[in-house]
Amino acid sequence: MGLDQSAGKWMEVECSHFKNDDGTPETYQVYGPFDWRKHARLHMFMIETYNRKHQDATDEQVWHMQEVELDSKDIDRLEKAIENKYYDYFCEGGFFFGHQFQEEQAEYYEEQDKNFVKFAKKELAKDNVIKYTCSW
Repeated sequence: MGLDQSAGKWMEVECSHFKNDDGTPETYQVYGPFDWRKHARLHMFMIETYNRKHQDATDEQVWHMQEVELDSKDIDRLEKAIENKYYDYFCEGGFFFGHQFQEEQAEYYEEQDKNFVKFAKKELAKDNVIKYTCSW
């Protein structure tokens, strides 16, 4: 159990473990192709982003946020957060978020985070929707 995160554009993915009646792989739709596990500081960034976009949301709605659409300003802010080691996005708690090893995760995922920023900028330039989703 724990925080599972993904982000990117809407895409169809093949699932090789399950087959349709005709023997072809089943597909499912997801925002991707980026996935993280217990990247608490990235999640805190996304919670703040959600809060900016939904200022009328209750604290409970913000804390239980599971999806947020990202625009170019959000991606620019994310790029700065990555450069700053997510200094302003400390996670104070939430065992399932991985708060106890958040610095290690920020370092571990740094290259992937940068690649996500590059990907998102390209896709937004093509008018594709970019979203972050999570579950725990």
